[in-house]
Amino acid sequence: MEFMTGVKEKETLELSELLEEGRLGEEVKVNGAVHTIRDMGTVAFVILRKREGLVQCVYEEGVTKFNLKDLREAATVEVTGKLTESEKAPNGIEIRLSEIKVLSMPKDSLPLAVSKWKLNTSLEAKLNYRSISLRNVRERAKFKIQEGIVRGFREFLYKEGFTEIHTPKIGAKGAEGGSNLFRLDYFHRPAVLEQSPQLYKQMMVGVFDRVFETGPVFRAEKHNTKRHLNEYTSLDFEMGYIDSFEDIMAMETGFLQYAMELLKKEYTLRWVTNGREALHSFVRERPDLILMDIKMPEMDGLEASRAIRDIDPEIPIIALTANAFDSDKQKAIDAGCND
Repeated sequence: MEFMTGVKEKETLELSELLEEGRLGEEVKVNGAVHTIRDMGTVAFVILRKREGLVQCVYEEGVTKFNLKDLREAATVEVTGKLTESEKAPNGIEIRLSEIKVLSMPKDSLPLAVSKWKLNTSLEAKLNYRSISLRNVRERAKFKIQEGIVRGFREFLYKEGFTEIHTPKIGAKGAEGGSNLFRLDYFHRPAVLEQSPQLYKQMMVGVFDRVFETGPVFRAEKHNTKRHLNEYTSLDFEMGYIDSFEDIMAMETGFLQYAMELLKKEYTLRWVTNGREALHSFVRERPDLILMDIKMPEMDGLEASRAIRDIDPEIPIIALTANAFDSDKQKAIDAGCND
């Protein structure tokens, strides 16, 4: 009897493995969904969609053991061929096909043109065919960027000694005032969907000193926009033994810096073509992500207020200094920083 000993190794390769040094010239086996087919006559380009991006395959009549007419978009296949370099192909590589094995074939044509860079359709159509519209490279990129940000939040706070907690999302009362609540019947008792894990975080700071959570929160706020706060994923942390609010600002800045660097490093693939190094972001299938450069302003409340006043004297200022009880600085801020 054979026992399972861990993750089973696959013969098929992923995109990142195809881009490894020394892989060119090898015969490789790859599976994926047919993203699009460009038939040029005796030669056709079959683009496969995989979890990390797109892979170009070259079908040659008389060489590839398959009839191209038996293949259609959205079919899932397993292909075998020689990995070669190609400047014009996605990621700078392509597979010269020798065999194609169909794993599944769609019954009908797709209702949306998911192979196009941008889905030129209505929001209603995208939602009605959500499982299909998310196969579009641009649509699915949002989830990879979201993954990178949440991953950065977790990894950074783990390194800073935080403990991850998971708090209830159904409660008896709200955690904050001034926000509407989604109310529900919980086995014949009134309950609400939690608007924040704040009470639980404060509780657990007394246990672990530093805690954080990533999870959904709910706010019954009326809106007339596409972006609203009825339900969203919240990145929350709480920490004890701080000297001032600047400790919180520094931790937030550190997380943002770490997350941006993580997106640059882990969510971008590099390859070399003709001696030149190129960048390719597999979360967008376009040139490298343009990311923020996060820096924390090194100034106290008074200096920050002066800087804002220089931009627009009409902006109302509510500021805290490093010393909340420094009455002279607070008076200066209240006076509009005109000293």
